[in-house]
Amino acid sequence: MSCETSAGAGVDRQPPIDFIVSVWGAPFVDLLLRLCLASMMAPGNLPRLAGARHRLTIYTTSADAESIRQAPIFKAVARQINVDILPLAQSVPGFVRAPVAEKIRRDGGTPPKCEEEWQTLRIGPDALIEATAWQTLCDIAEEIGTPLNEHFLYALKIHFMGAGHAAGLKLAYERDSFAAILMPDMVFADGAIGRMAELVQDGYDIVMTAACRFNEREVMDRLEAAGEIIPGGEPLALPPRRLVSILLSEPHPLTESFDLMWECFNDVGTTALLKSADGTSAVLANFFWAPILVRIARAETIDWAYFDHGGTTDGRFIAQNFPDRRRIYAVRSSDELFLASVTPREDYRYPVRSDAFKRNRWFGPVWKAYLVRRTMFGPMGDPIKRSCYREPVDFIGDPAPEPETLRALRAEVRRFARRALRRFRPRDAVLDGLFAMQRARRETSADRCGQILAFLRGTARGLVRPFTT
Repeated sequence: MSCETSAGAGVDRQPPIDFIVSVWGAPFVDLLLRLCLASMMAPGNLPRLAGARHRLTIYTTSADAESIRQAPIFKAVARQINVDILPLAQSVPGFVRAPVAEKIRRDGGTPPKCEEEWQTLRIGPDALIEATAWQTLCDIAEEIGTPLNEHFLYALKIHFMGAGHAAGLKLAYERDSFAAILMPDMVFADGAIGRMAELVQDGYDIVMTAACRFNEREVMDRLEAAGEIIPGGEPLALPPRRLVSILLSEPHPLTESFDLMWECFNDVGTTALLKSADGTSAVLANFFWAPILVRIARAETIDWAYFDHGGTTDGRFIAQNFPDRRRIYAVRSSDELFLASVTPREDYRYPVRSDAFKRNRWFGPVWKAYLVRRTMFGPMGDPIKRSCYREPVDFIGDPAPEPETLRALRAEVRRFARRALRRFRPRDAVLDGLFAMQRARRETSADRCGQILAFLRGTARGLVRPFTT
């Protein structure tokens, strides 16, 4: 079933677009100003909108709010559309309540005594995530026997990011506007927001684009060296093909591990891609979709508590609240609409390693498709992601590949996607057994007998496990 259908009839009046971003900390504020807002000011982006009804809402801390207000690029955006800067605060999640309560006691206060009191206590990310505050919290947690690690820090970041997104979505719901969820490290190609406005007129409820990450420092260095990023609030205007070429030359390790030809294909099978021979273009079977436009008032149901439990808009939010796939538009070409995120090389790493299964010329494609199938029909997958995976997405750089080359890449990616989504219980049960055997060898150093036992158990579980629909 396709994610794209004709949905243009019956649009009475173009709803406004509410751009929403959560941001805190000097590094991310810098990216917001120099990359995200600067690229939004390209001629084909915000200047293409009739700005009286559109809005940008930034959720941040009081200290960062002042830095943002003084930035020339922010003032330029404010001349195009309405802007608001609102405080970013959220309740304390359960996994850090013990050290937070102890810190409150040490500071001479009285910590909350019940769930209701915890829910009414609102705190900003600077009080927990800022380097000194986080180290203090970790020290206290260690002393009281509830140690914290980097996984808890990541969960806190998601917690506060989701708080801003949820607040913005609620405002968009009240205004019956489209919510455009942004990240501070996002860059728009010139013309992307203009195309978003056209898709609003076409009557879709959701517009999704492929979400890939690229190396932050290397990309910023290249843009600065080329004179694209200019101090003083100048727009960052990059045509889609030029932006694709720059980004594909600096893939984040996570994006690099999507390469179907690589023997270190990601163990958590998600997106799969093939690059052109010169590396300036790629075709993807895409798993990670960024819902760049959401008409939240059209949701059949809205589970706002989803964000309180670490949920994100690029997770299961769309599938849970917008089950009608006919109202969802998935962008299939960077020439139409392109945006991406830049991320430090050391962040967001998934398991990347070679093994005999991936290296085998004949079995490798079968194994890689199985890894994707495990994810697609596991907790990370949902019906919309599976539907949208079937048809490829083009990232077209400069120079563009020859038409026959692009057709061949699409055909190969399409074949892989359909293989990954095709389930057959006996085959998958054996592959489950091989997966269990491999995990036993890696994680427990099982001997040959232990590996055989793991294979038999994995195969048995695969034979009786109910299929996800």
